[in-house]
Amino acid sequence: MRSIHIFIPLLAVAAGTATAQPKEESGNRVRIMAPKSKPKASNGWIELASPIPAWHGTEFIIVPPEAGSLPQLRVDALDGTVIVLRVRIYYAGGKVQNMELGRRLDPRHKSTLIDLPAPKRIDEIALTTETYTRGTYALYAASSELGVATR
Repeated sequence: MRSIHIFIPLLAVAAGTATAQPKEESGNRVRIMAPKSKPKASNGWIELASPIPAWHGTEFIIVPPEAGSLPQLRVDALDGTVIVLRVRIYYAGGKVQNMELGRRLDPRHKSTLIDLPAPKRIDEIALTTETYTRGTYALYAASSELGVATR
């Protein structure tokens, strides 16, 4: 009878430690604060983030509401080599769009354009790069007021 009393508390402790914990991705950075200033447009492009080291892996970029609806994104290699693996776009309505890119940006091919299906308000962009490269990159968006930028 005594063994039952010991077994029941041990079973309760084991059940308590086996609860599911949320899985966290390691090596990612999250920008906590959105930029305080209004995004600046230059030649039809709004700078969303600059410079970002490629070795951070996944970078989450918060898009300020002042940016408006965005029809197109552009990733520019500022220094070295950057391999853009994928882009995940979080739209204001809750929709999420994943794009597998696999684009290598270097001094010969400095940028890549990402056409979005329709100009929509974006809340956040998660851009994933290879972590073994030592380049830096910047992210730009075409302003919907100015139309889709030329290639």
